[in-house]
Amino acid sequence: GVKKAEVKKRITFTKNKVYEVVKALNLKIDFLKDDCLPKEFVDVLTGKLDMNIHLNIDNRSFHYILTKLKEYFFSFSITSVANTNKIYSSKGTLLKVKNLNNSKSNNPKHKDAIDKVFKNFK
Repeated sequence: GVKKAEVKKRITFTKNKVYEVVKALNLKIDFLKDDCLPKEFVDVLTGKLDMNIHLNIDNRSFHYILTKLKEYFFSFSITSVANTNKIYSSKGTLLKVKNLNNSKSNNPKHKDAIDKVFKNFK
């Protein structure tokens, strides 16, 4: 038998609030480097924009942000974010699935600030 090629599911957002949430997060903890706007971050995740994203925070905090952002998207997972191949850590290395999965933490550095931002959008 011939195997069908797997079609990658694109990440799409469920709530337009996602732009506001990412903007508020960036204002609070400055997780994106200065060359990237919060809107561009969301557009890269959804495949609307082709640019590299450079983070200003550690991978543990970024993983925590992604787990909190999950409710704002369809087809969203840590793997799908890593598979964009557009997101670079604060040290400049491309974030792969393994890096992101290994950076899972219950108590990252910016947890309280991240929780406050999401609480304001409930």
